[in-house]
Amino acid sequence: MAFFVIRYAQKPADHDHPFGHHKAEYLSAVTEGALIVVAALLIVNEAVGYLAEPRMLDAPVLGLAINFAAGVINAIWARLLIRTGRRHRSPAPAAGQ
Repeated sequence: MAFFVIRYAQKPADHDHPFGHHKAEYLSAVTEGALIVVAALLIVNEAVGYLAEPRMLDAPVLGLAINFAAGVINAIWARLLIRTGRRHRSPAPAAGQ
C-alpha cells in the first residue's frame, strides 16, 4: 500500500485536489497502523488461549523457517520502500523508521 501511495502522492494538484495528493500518505499510514493493531490483537488472542491449555508445537523448525523467510522478505521490501520514498521526497518512509 505504501509503495503505491508514495507514487500517487507525487501527482501534481488538479481540479479535485487543489493542494495535491499528499494526504493519501497519511491515509495509508493510518490504514497500515490499524492493520498492525488488528494483527497484534489476533496474536494476543491466540497466545492467551494457549496459556490456559499449553501444548507442544507441531512443526517448530518449519515455523522458524517461515518466520526467517518472512523477515528477509520484509527487509528487502522495507529497503525498496525507503529508497522509493527518498527518491520521491516522501515523509512516509521517515515515519516508519
